[in-house]
Amino acid sequence: MLASSLDAVVTVDASGRVLTFNRAAEEVFGYAADEALGRDIAELIIPPSLRERHYSALTRHVETGSRTIIDRRVELTGMRADGSEFPVELTVTRVAVDGPPTFTAYLRDIAERKRAETEVQASRARVVESADRERKRIERNLHDGAQQRLVAIGILLRRLAMEPSTPGDLLPLIELAQDEAGLAIAELRELARGIHPASLTETGLHGALRGLALRSPVDVEVDVAEERLPESVEIAFYYVAAEALANVAKYANATQVVLELRVGDGVATLRIADDGGGGADESRGTGLTGLADRLEAIGGSLAVTSSNGAGTTITAVAPVSR
Repeated sequence: MLASSLDAVVTVDASGRVLTFNRAAEEVFGYAADEALGRDIAELIIPPSLRERHYSALTRHVETGSRTIIDRRVELTGMRADGSEFPVELTVTRVAVDGPPTFTAYLRDIAERKRAETEVQASRARVVESADRERKRIERNLHDGAQQRLVAIGILLRRLAMEPSTPGDLLPLIELAQDEAGLAIAELRELARGIHPASLTETGLHGALRGLALRSPVDVEVDVAEERLPESVEIAFYYVAAEALANVAKYANATQVVLELRVGDGVATLRIADDGGGGADESRGTGLTGLADRLEAIGGSLAVTSSNGAGTTITAVAPVSR
């Protein structure tokens, strides 16, 4: 069984000395079984930076029975015979034998899987960036194209209404056309803001968040850091705040919302908390789910805490480069 196993299987005694080293372990770590037997496993396959933790965990288990990683699947870093490091999946079990404990470690090289995960993550990030560029292009075209033409039409209608030669019976129709043009401009501005808020480009995230707070029908206490963040983070956080405030207005029956933005230690954290009825279910709708996907694409995360009667708190976290 050990010889045919696709996973590296290494058995060690209570001091960490290698008792068995199967064929897969030879292929993964680059040692012949004869070289490995009797040696300290830490010196063979554990990087120097992790050895102290290994010795502490081993000693603690032998002395107290602590099961820090026993019977758990964990991801760690392994080391080959040439000193190169790579990610491994590790499961350690204790062998049921009399006397001092004996352990069997099952190790799997997951470098390829990690590379695939990294490629998927990068692909998702590229899709998000491409979509954001397209949204910005559409927003710019609406602002510079259709919106400006409607503004020009409104100006022409106003001039027409002021012309002495304009028949009086046409004035009500001209005024109606002016009102319709004004409504169309307002709708286009809202549409453009939903596609890509110009305030993000003009004032940064802190200004855009304050703008959202001013438009909210519920009182919002704003406490945001006034520094620019990576564009992908600013866009994601803006849409999280916009969705959260819209949900508060529709469903929460809240009287107060706190909107906070903190930046430190290479991480930005956005928190939106309301004093409403709570009980929000993020699975009932695609708004926050889509935003969670957007955050994960840039290495971030989204958490929703909502207990009945205790309000709802939405926390978005994303890494930021300095």
